[in-house]
Formats: sequence, structure tokens, C-alpha cells
Amino acid sequence: KTSSAMGVLGNDFDQTIGLVVAGAEILTGQSSKVARGLRTIGNNLADAANEAGSIEYKVGGATKSLKLFDASGKNLKSTFQILSDLKGDWDKMSNAEQQALGIAYAGKTQFEVFAAVMDNFDTATKAAETALDSAGSAAQENESYMESLDFKVNTLKATFEDFSNRVLNSE
Repeated sequence: KTSSAMGVLGNDFDQTIGLVVAGAEILTGQSSKVARGLRTIGNNLADAANEAGSIEYKVGGATKSLKLFDASGKNLKSTFQILSDLKGDWDKMSNAEQQALGIAYAGKTQFEVFAAVMDNFDTATKAAETALDSAGSAAQENESYMESLDFKVNTLKATFEDFSNRVLNSE
């Protein structure tokens, strides 16, 4: 459920893995809660985008704004990208400002997930990169195997053609 919901919210599989890993690393044994929370957070951010196109929050008492659509203005940024954009300010916020932002977009029931992911966002980035690299590595291994298999098949074909020509020529 989470992967498809997060996909609709613009996240690729690697980003979804990163977010879940970041939350579950802090909320040990609660990966289902983290997954539900991420769906809620993503949907709340999408609602905010549809209503205003951006979110406002405070950092050190100053109001800041974050656009929720990409540069074209047509596509919602992924949940991963929005949280990544917020991360730099999150670390500068007071506890009260963090709580206000978290409750605004995660709600009281999912605040813990929001805070865990934001506090551990470096892990989300690393896990997403690892997932992407792993997929790339698997693709390279598969390509090497296929090239090797193609080479063997082509060699077998050439050998068979040579054998067939010799048999036909000897008759």
C-alpha cells in the first residue's frame, strides 16, 4: 500500500525506502506505523499544495515559505523532496517551531513519525542512494550475464554452422 501511495505522491521506490528506513531506525519495530505516517504526511502536503501551492513555517521566529510544486509549477514535488527541502530549516527551528510544523502537516497522531524522519533525514538520503546503487549494480550484473550468454549463444551458433557446413560438404 505504502509504495503505491507514495508513488502517486511523486516518490520513487528508492525515496520511499529511504523515508521508511529513516523513520523505522528511530521508531524501532514500528515500520507499519512509519509507513502509515508517511502516507498521511504525503497526503497532507499534497492537500496543502492544492490549497495554497506552498507552506509557511517559522524558523527562529521568522516566517519562511516553501513551494510545493516543481519549477514548472505543474507537478507536486515528491514527499522526499519536500522533506529534504525542509531539513536545513528543521535543524535551526526551536522545539516549539518543529512541533508546530509537524502537527500542521502530520497531525498529532503522526507527529512522532514526522519528527523521526526529519531528525534522521541523513539516513533517508543514504538509504535512498543505497537502494538506487543496488538497483544499478543488479542491472549491471544482469547486463554482464546477458552479454556473456549472448556471446556463448553466438559462439554455439557459429560452431553449429561450421559443423553443418562440414557435414553437408562431406556428403
